[in-house]
Amino acid sequence: MASFWVQIHDVPIGLFSKNLAVQLGNFVGEFIEYDGSNLGKENRN
Repeated sequence: MASFWVQIHDVPIGLFSKNLAVQLGNFVGEFIEYDGSNLGKENRN
């Protein structure tokens, strides 16, 4: 089985959390790792 990165867009900031990431990851396969380092950076210039 191959691992792959999934990036979720347009989730309201108030709803996004590691718990949500784990749930979504397990929904599409097996959650492996969470990287929150880019949270909120998409709106920066």
